[in-house]
Amino acid sequence: MNLSIPSANSRILRPCFDFIDNPLPIDVLRLICFFLDNPKDVVHFGLANRCLTVLFSDVELWNAFVHKHFPFSYAKLELRREGLSCYKRLTIIRSNIRSGIYRFQTLKGHQHHVTRLEIWGRKLISSSYDRTIKIWDLNSGKELQTLEQGGSWSNNITIVNDGKFVFSAEDYTIRIWDFNNLL
Repeated sequence: MNLSIPSANSRILRPCFDFIDNPLPIDVLRLICFFLDNPKDVVHFGLANRCLTVLFSDVELWNAFVHKHFPFSYAKLELRREGLSCYKRLTIIRSNIRSGIYRFQTLKGHQHHVTRLEIWGRKLISSSYDRTIKIWDLNSGKELQTLEQGGSWSNNITIVNDGKFVFSAEDYTIRIWDFNNLL
């Protein structure tokens, strides 16, 4: 095996494809990246040449990685326009969950689809098509109170700084509730 250093007279090999004058189409770059399993490899590939940095903003590529590495994430439910930043957020969340900073918690109590969520302090307010509004303690996950909406469901929740929250309902009514009087 010859490991000699090339002399000054040696022929310098030039790449057969010049990325600067003839950049590869994004579809070809995306296809190459789909074969890379680790997104860090995609980033390193993108840093190899300034023409490849287009990969960092390719939403379709990063959505594919989100769906591949986070198949049950909220990102699958809607078309995300953030690509790489969405992938980074989900990676951080997964890391935090594994280290115990975040935790999964399922709150059960509504009998129909939840229409709106709001957080106030350490409380979660949820409204549902079941015509109820529930207030949850985020620390314990326990339901603190259920407010009946009567004949309509709430389609909007707004929290006011002084501890009041306002609901607009399907029956064209507005209800104002005060946390201090409820709990």
